[in-house]
Amino acid sequence: MDRNYILFSALAMIACGTVGCIQVKTEHEIKPIHITMDVNLKVDKAIEESISENERKPPKYAKETREMFQNKLIGLTNRGYWEKRGEITEEQQQIILLANAERTQRYAELATKVNSTLSEVEKKHAARYIERIPIGKGVWYQNEAGEWLTR
Repeated sequence: MDRNYILFSALAMIACGTVGCIQVKTEHEIKPIHITMDVNLKVDKAIEESISENERKPPKYAKETREMFQNKLIGLTNRGYWEKRGEITEEQQQIILLANAERTQRYAELATKVNSTLSEVEKKHAARYIERIPIGKGVWYQNEAGEWLTR
């Protein structure tokens, strides 16, 4: 074989071998994602307005449920509804059912108004009510994990 041919072949093999070892460095720019909080703010504002409205014009069974709550007969669930925690009469049980039905209707209206889910409105409403419970009253409420506590 021709010496030039062997030399050319050897150089070609070296060139091919080094091409496989070429590294390409790329740079990626990570841009921050901006999440609009308008929906959450709308829900929070609507819930605050609802609670304020309840204080100005209490729901139909507010007096009865407040009394049962203060007497530790019912507690507030983490979804914003009343639940039996002590011995209550059949009449009191009916009041709880009616009060919870009224709450469901109000929560559903709020969810529609702010384009949110019923579940989200229930949870946020409950959290706002629980924040407002005075410490030291010993009343029942349910935390996010579903555990019953007193405050």
